[in-house]
Amino acid sequence: MAVKVDSGAGVLPVLNDFDGEKRIADTPFTAKWLLDILMQKDDVFVGRSKGAPVSDVHGKDISGGKGFVSRVYKVTIEFEDKKSPHDVILKVPGVESFGELFDGEENPAKVASVAESHNREVYFYNNFAPKLDVPFVKVFAAIEWIPGKQLGCILMESLLGRSTTQSVHEGLTKKQLQATILQLAKLHSSFLLMPEKEWKGKFANKTFKSETCIEFLVSFMKKLSACRPDVFKEGIQTLLPYASSSKFNSYATAEVGVELGIPPVLIHGDMWTNNLMFHLNADGSVSDEIDAVLDWQIINDGCVTFDLARLLVISLDGDVRRRLEPEILAFYYENLKKLLAEGGKDIDFTLEQVASAYKINMANQAFHMLACVLIFGKMEGDTAEEKALCVARLEKMILRGKAAMEDCLEVLKTLSKEKSF
Repeated sequence: MAVKVDSGAGVLPVLNDFDGEKRIADTPFTAKWLLDILMQKDDVFVGRSKGAPVSDVHGKDISGGKGFVSRVYKVTIEFEDKKSPHDVILKVPGVESFGELFDGEENPAKVASVAESHNREVYFYNNFAPKLDVPFVKVFAAIEWIPGKQLGCILMESLLGRSTTQSVHEGLTKKQLQATILQLAKLHSSFLLMPEKEWKGKFANKTFKSETCIEFLVSFMKKLSACRPDVFKEGIQTLLPYASSSKFNSYATAEVGVELGIPPVLIHGDMWTNNLMFHLNADGSVSDEIDAVLDWQIINDGCVTFDLARLLVISLDGDVRRRLEPEILAFYYENLKKLLAEGGKDIDFTLEQVASAYKINMANQAFHMLACVLIFGKMEGDTAEEKALCVARLEKMILRGKAAMEDCLEVLKTLSKEKSF
């Protein structure tokens, strides 16, 4: 039997034994809380709920190791008619996922810093996303995390079944890369055209020079060196002082752009395969059309080429990256120039300046690629076939890391020690 519950935004029919206080998976958020929000913000859910009463709400952790500072849940709403359940995504910040990377060692992630990152994303979705011509997921609620008082979250539409991320092991195709570069040009041009007072200083460049980030880099670079000393020991030994230097990481992520005459903008900060949702074709293959750019928690005032460097170093095999870098930098520059002209502004820096800044940003991102080799190549699988696939993926990531390391070492030969220590 169905009863009607006033959600505050309309009357929602639910079965009379429906438990509105049921918690969603292992979170403190309840079914009633979620349904109240969806009745106000989710037109698809409102339309679906008119056809049959809600019978159940349940969540499943689908993070799968993809989120370092959050858990991602697929929340499924079932209806009495047993037809077409409605899914949404609940993203909940926390330090546990990051800690799991360290296998029993002390977790360097601190609640305060993770809360700050989450709150950046909340502020971005609530204040900047509506102004930008970039594809986003529909966000139904973005709630701040106030440690000790209130756990934050982001409740959003589910693109599962319609879109997917491209595997980091496969890397981006050239067309997917170009589609992403176009979105970066749109993002960066928006802030170059926007009055600085509306965005500058909102998000300081902290993440990549923080103690937590440096500890992560150093720890996993050392593990990689110990795992494959034949490939990495000598190079990583040379790079560790740079990876450990807050001064170098600050210079190589943001200050280099200012030094070279490239005005800062708000950059995404974490642009790689896992944060890009590509539309699925009818046959299930992955297209080059971007449905959403995800994860804005480390957005910061930075250099435009940082987003390009992270994207290319993490998302492309070394040989592909080396081959495409000149073409992609020119492609980005021409599109940025065009978008600025459409907004009535001339570009005031050259492609040569972009290329110079990119090299330094790339050197910084080589540390991150090296730190992620063992994470991306983590051994999983039960059958002999699955284990063989994992071994092959690890070897591929080793080659990607090796190419990044070699290019980083060459760049650092040209850099004054005063920039680094």
